[in-house]
Amino acid sequence: MEPIDYIPGAEYPEYTPIRVSGEFDYRHEFYLGPRHDIIDHGADRGNAGGYHSIVPMVTSTGERILVDRGWVQNRTDTPVGRVKGLVTVAGYVRHAEEPVTPLIAPAPIPGTYMYRDSADMAAIAGTLPITVELFSE
Repeated sequence: MEPIDYIPGAEYPEYTPIRVSGEFDYRHEFYLGPRHDIIDHGADRGNAGGYHSIVPMVTSTGERILVDRGWVQNRTDTPVGRVKGLVTVAGYVRHAEEPVTPLIAPAPIPGTYMYRDSADMAAIAGTLPITVELFSE
């Protein structure tokens, strides 16, 4: 299915393919993980876990949404292609995840999440509580 252009204020069901233009705001970068780098229908690259880099985007209409820009090996890695200026991205709308089991691990590093807590990320970064997960290449 071809992505549709993002419409400000519209509500999208999860996994709706959308296209949105704007500028990334790297001041509030979040990390989701640890997770494996999954490719090609469920295979992973065989490396240690890493994180998904989630960055707010200020849309051309002024709204702020979250964009999952992809996987990085370490939380301290700079994501590949940290672009500046106006960009257009396409991906699937993702809503917040609920933790599957009670989290008994110590509190994660600030800005790092074990599950997609879009509401909390949105409150911190001043965005809408949805995430656009970029299409795989």
